[in-house]
Amino acid sequence: RIGARAREAFIEEQLERANLYNIPYESYGDDYYQLMQDIDKYEFLLKKAKDYCVDWDTSEYDPLALEQEIEEAEHLAYLQDQEVRFYYSVTRGVER
Repeated sequence: RIGARAREAFIEEQLERANLYNIPYESYGDDYYQLMQDIDKYEFLLKKAKDYCVDWDTSEYDPLALEQEIEEAEHLAYLQDQEVRFYYSVTRGVER
């Protein structure tokens, strides 16, 4: 019966995690492993968003929109980096 208890604990944990992020878990049926993977991916995206200072509201689960926001932030960071590199390369060789 330990296996059944462990399964119930696993299911309960995934449902709590899904509720935390407002993930509609009903659509997963009994596939709690897939739910876990999707929650893990969402948590990864949320961490990445935080790293790029993307302020994300978790009250509505929308991983695709979150990925788009992250991509935009990554692109902006790239452009800013290029701008700094260009400025540095232009100004460092200039004698005054």
